[in-house]
Amino acid sequence: MTMARRIYTGEFKFEAVHLLETSGKSACQLERELGIGGGCLSRWKREFAEEGEHAFPGPGRLMPDQKVSLVAQTRLSREFDRISYQSTILDTLFSSAPGPQQPENRKPPSNGWPDGPQYTKQD
Repeated sequence: MTMARRIYTGEFKFEAVHLLETSGKSACQLERELGIGGGCLSRWKREFAEEGEHAFPGPGRLMPDQKVSLVAQTRLSREFDRISYQSTILDTLFSSAPGPQQPENRKPPSNGWPDGPQYTKQD
């Protein structure tokens, strides 16, 4: 028989960490009194120290820095899709178009420029 996983609210976690810091009791003793698993309180304390008020966003909620990351990832994904679509269109257009054609009777210009006006050096 497996035990169901317990889910604690962010408020409960904040209160438990506050109790740990103010009561003078050990983490193990408080975990027994509160009926939570071993090591949970130490982990919650560490998370609270690292993230502050954003430590326990709740199930399915993102932390503020993750939201920014998700927005940037979505924007980049859309930009990539747009560029891929444009590339596909260009590939289709250029694969069906005839290649560049060189006139057979054309001499290369004397100044080395492939096209454009023929300039000569003036002294």
